[in-house]
Amino acid sequence: MMEPPTTTEAAEAAILVYWDMKMCPLPDGYDARRVGQFIERKLRQFGYNGPITITAVGILDGVPERALEALLSSGISLYNAPYGTKDVARLALWSRYDFPPPGNLMVISRPPEAAVILDSLSKRGYNTISPFPLAYSHPEDDAKDLWENFLLADTWPLEEDKCTKTGQSWVCGVCDDDIPGRGFQDFITHLSTQKHKLEIPLWHSYEPDEPDEVGFKKRATGAQWRIAHRASKKRPTRHGGKARSMMRALYMSHGRCTRRSRRAPLVFRRKLFETSGFSRRR
Repeated sequence: MMEPPTTTEAAEAAILVYWDMKMCPLPDGYDARRVGQFIERKLRQFGYNGPITITAVGILDGVPERALEALLSSGISLYNAPYGTKDVARLALWSRYDFPPPGNLMVISRPPEAAVILDSLSKRGYNTISPFPLAYSHPEDDAKDLWENFLLADTWPLEEDKCTKTGQSWVCGVCDDDIPGRGFQDFITHLSTQKHKLEIPLWHSYEPDEPDEVGFKKRATGAQWRIAHRASKKRPTRHGGKARSMMRALYMSHGRCTRRSRRAPLVFRRKLFETSGFSRRR
């Protein structure tokens, strides 16, 4: 349940909002341009005065183009993710690199998943916000219904002047490209490229036997990392480049659900090598 900030510092701090579009999709017939305005209005009503950044996270290939265009034009950034909910967890937990505490983090997702993410963030010193009660006392209630009821409580008219043609930025996590793009048409063009379409199956070529509590992949052992490193030196084969796929899977498995990226924070990559048993000296 959304609550007022407990300190003056939290009231004035910036706010990051991660919206899980897989668990909490847009209600049928709802004007997507209203989402960002309503979230901002609710936060202001509860006493949050800092700048707000909203990111819609999900498998956006299946979202109607009209809705995506409306979201971008209303100031919401898009993050095209390979999985959905677990990517929300990864992005929220990685916020500490670019958005260190104290600060406000709001996660819009199914209460059980949101509760785990927000609890972890709270332990790191963030003030956490949820639009729904996290107790989830009625398991039969679907997150989709909770989200729909939350949005439909808004009776304010749409503020047209807050919508722009250029819109916010977008990032495609499927293609491992951390450089944000701009413009709706560029985003749609990217989703239709052959490169993007070939990346999607690679993300689902490895499935863990035992996912942990927030859906992260199992951690790879040091031996697995060494095997993968040797395999990565081989040229991709005509059978789909299994060596490259294996390396991706193991990087995804190291408790972060993400592929290796040369743009990843150096601190994280250093810690990744130190804790995995993988040696850079060969």
